[in-house]
Amino acid sequence: MKQFILTLSILSALQTFAGTWTEGRYMSMWGIRDYKVYLPHNYGTTSSNHKLPVIVALHGCMQNPEVFAGGTRLNEWADKLGFAVLYPQQTNLYNIYNCWNWFFPVNQSKHMGEAEIIMGSLKKVVKQFNFDNKKVFLLGMSAGGAMSTVLANCYPEKFQAIGTHHATMYKAAEDAFTAEDVVYNGSKLSPHIAAAKGYACSGMIPRKKKLPAVIIHGSRGAVMKAVHATQVETQLRVFNDLLDNGLADGSLKEESTTQRFTPDDKYAYDLITWKSKGKIYIKRYMIETLGHAWSGGDNSYEFNDQNGPDATRFILDFFKENGL
Repeated sequence: MKQFILTLSILSALQTFAGTWTEGRYMSMWGIRDYKVYLPHNYGTTSSNHKLPVIVALHGCMQNPEVFAGGTRLNEWADKLGFAVLYPQQTNLYNIYNCWNWFFPVNQSKHMGEAEIIMGSLKKVVKQFNFDNKKVFLLGMSAGGAMSTVLANCYPEKFQAIGTHHATMYKAAEDAFTAEDVVYNGSKLSPHIAAAKGYACSGMIPRKKKLPAVIIHGSRGAVMKAVHATQVETQLRVFNDLLDNGLADGSLKEESTTQRFTPDDKYAYDLITWKSKGKIYIKRYMIETLGHAWSGGDNSYEFNDQNGPDATRFILDFFKENGL
């Protein structure tokens, strides 16, 4: 009986310190999408001078906000670290598999399509909940990762850092017919040309501020093969070079290192790190054996593999290094 009472007390305490879900809807000339916001347990208790950071989290195909949050455990981390999460939601009304339509040109442009809808949702919740608009971060998985690279290229000034997990680079495909081939085999577009297109979408305004990125990819996925990781990396490196002074001229003075990790109880992985002028600004994790699944995720949700190292921790550690 005492054990039962103790268990109830623990559960009650856990509920006390859990955050809350809220939901909303964004409408514009480009369409309507629902979204969910996770508010950590400390929301409302912080001083007015300390606004919460917010992470925009874009789910993959055949997922929704609850599934994505459950697999990544992102809400648990939100309670631990004190940030909010915005989960824009795609539905089968707009894509039969609930995928973000990252491959349509209208959605690859600033102030248009699904990019505008997601950014409009972000603007709405930042104002509604008084989040810190100088501490906005972005992450996505699969189709959500591909949509994240669209937002990163077209709105680099809005994000402190981004994280992609099994993503494609910006403009990897520009129609539905080639998109399938791209996800299985990689893009035929040069990452350098993709970077120039991304810089054009950003407004072609040098800003002297890099967009840091952490890239996570598995080695065995039939969908989103490993080649995508290097394409995303190269495209974002050149894009950052363009952001620096408007020229792809090597002004970032990059240097890279590669480290090998072999945990006893998780898949082995390589970490490729890029520094610019002595500061890390890109990390790429290449995880052996991992298929098309969130590394270290909760296996009770589809597209998660608990045997991989913790991708959520990797991403959040990187975000913390960049102001989270």
